[in-house]
Amino acid sequence: MTMQKFLKSRNIILTLPLMGLLALSGCDTMRNTLGLDHYQPDEFQISENPPLSMPKDYSLRPPSENTPATSVQPVNVATQKAEVALMGKAAPAKVVSTDNNAQGLVNQAAAGKSVDPNIREEVNKEAASEPKSTLEAKLAEIKKNATTLENKPVPGGEDNKKVS
Repeated sequence: MTMQKFLKSRNIILTLPLMGLLALSGCDTMRNTLGLDHYQPDEFQISENPPLSMPKDYSLRPPSENTPATSVQPVNVATQKAEVALMGKAAPAKVVSTDNNAQGLVNQAAAGKSVDPNIREEVNKEAASEPKSTLEAKLAEIKKNATTLENKPVPGGEDNKKVS
């Protein structure tokens, strides 16, 4: 075999697979396989995670009022050793309150036992005694001086003159 024949056969061997790949790249499935297509996801077809839900056997009971709070923290030996190393002596034991006094105060405030029955009248008095804002004063002045297209006073404009 001469060198020319060898190069011809080599070129044919190299070009045939390249031509085949070029022809196959026109097919949809081959384009996807080779990664030549770029599809953007459709926002309406993207699945979202389902919302979180409570387990079926959700059987936690609320704490009873007579049960003391159990917020005792476990003793950490490493923490105690570090405190002794830093302070030179054992740190005083931390006292954890177990009474529900603060919780009781919050419950009493939420129950509304100490609400003033005349609160609405007090709020109305305070609101009436406050000076009008600049915007409210300007709007009242505009309404007082407003006229219709025929230069007649706007209904309600006279009422503002009496009030102001």
